[in-house]
Amino acid sequence: MSKNIIYVWKIFLIILFFIGNHCMQDWLSDVKIKNDLLNSTITFFSILFWFYIASLSIFVTSKYVSDLYKIEDKDNNSQTLLHKLLNNYKIWLLLILITIIYLLTLVTLLNQSEYDYLKIWEEPILYFFFLIIILNIFFSYKMLWITFNIIMQESKNH
Repeated sequence: MSKNIIYVWKIFLIILFFIGNHCMQDWLSDVKIKNDLLNSTITFFSILFWFYIASLSIFVTSKYVSDLYKIEDKDNNSQTLLHKLLNNYKIWLLLILITIIYLLTLVTLLNQSEYDYLKIWEEPILYFFFLIIILNIFFSYKMLWITFNIIMQESKNH
């Protein structure tokens, strides 16, 4: 049952990506990205990156998380729930690092440009700007939700 849901979810995301891409070309064709926006976005994601690290430090001191080591993952019997949680955090950390590097690349391009802005649909490197931002927001929400649940569970144990 859960594999069918995951399959449907993936198809939905692919369709949503293509529809969103088409709509963004129509709606955002004149959007200009300036240096201030990029610098603010880099600052936001840098803070978020360190929040991920702080969340991991909370996990280290949590008895609840150590209990996750004893429970097998339902989807993959070869790993525990703690392994699954840490793998998710590795992916999220990697995604946010790639995002920060991507944004730094955009700042470099903007500084070398003759204009003080980049237009979304004139620069191929900007095609994924909104997709990366939306993915990071989605994973950040998921990470916050997991962190809050762990903190709540830990407080129940005390």
